[in-house]
Amino acid sequence: MIANLWQDLRYGARMLMNSPAFTLAAILSLAIGIGANTALFSVVNAVLWRPLPYPGAERLVRVGERGSALAEVFAALKQTSTSLTDWQVGGSAISCSPDAAARRT
Repeated sequence: MIANLWQDLRYGARMLMNSPAFTLAAILSLAIGIGANTALFSVVNAVLWRPLPYPGAERLVRVGERGSALAEVFAALKQTSTSLTDWQVGGSAISCSPDAAARRT
C-alpha cells in the first residue's frame, strides 16, 4: 500500500518535470485559489464572526433614515434635542405616519 503510494508520487513528480508549462499553471492556480480563499475568510471572520471590540456590543444599534417619513422624524429630533439621551429624558415621543409630517407628542 505504502509502496504503491510512493510509486504514484514519483510518477506524478516525473510527469510534472516533463511539462514545466503545465506545472507552472497548476502551481499558480493553486496559489491564487489558496490566497483568495484566505483573504475571503479573513474578511468574513472580521466582519461577521468576531464580536465588536466594544463593551456591550450587543446593545449597539444603528439609527438612520430611509424614506421621507423617517427623514421628517429625524429632522424633528434634530430641532428639538441635542442628543438621543436628552430626548429620552424628556419623556416625549415622536410619531409619524406616511401621510403626515412628524410631530412631537
